[in-house]
Amino acid sequence: MVRFIVDKNGNVSSIRTLTNFGYGMEAEVVRVIAKGPNWIPAKQNGHIVNAYQTQPVTFEIKEGVKKDVPAITTSQNQPNSLPNYPKISVNEIQKATAYDLTWVEPGAEISSFILSSDNDAGTIDDVPNYGNSLNTRVKELIGSTKPGRTITIDKINIVKNGKSEKLPSKVYFVTN
Repeated sequence: MVRFIVDKNGNVSSIRTLTNFGYGMEAEVVRVIAKGPNWIPAKQNGHIVNAYQTQPVTFEIKEGVKKDVPAITTSQNQPNSLPNYPKISVNEIQKATAYDLTWVEPGAEISSFILSSDNDAGTIDDVPNYGNSLNTRVKELIGSTKPGRTITIDKINIVKNGKSEKLPSKVYFVTN
């Protein structure tokens, strides 16, 4: 299972897998979805809208597959597996502010966002953050990030000129 956002133009962003079977399957699903064609955007009340898409993916395993293929458990083993994601070094992300990570322009107030990262156990940690500063748990998650990890900033809510707005998700591929 893979989840991503399809924007109003059919572009795909914030791709993340919801399963962890290993053997490189998750990395391949992310690669295929990222490089695939545009999707048909969702409609709500007659208007085209950004929407989450959860997509099941089935792998067909054929007889005669080489059995000594090593399991790939993280994208760290594939440094170029997410070429379309902005790259950020461990040093840069550990110095980043909430404004840097969300790309919120000065003058706007950050209401909330969720920072997500894959971990050594092969699962994803989701940590909510409220306000313009990074909370302790988000700082801890950022502090423990390693090269090869993917960091996603989802559900970014801001107040700009007195109006609430939602911003698109941001995805980073962590490098050395």
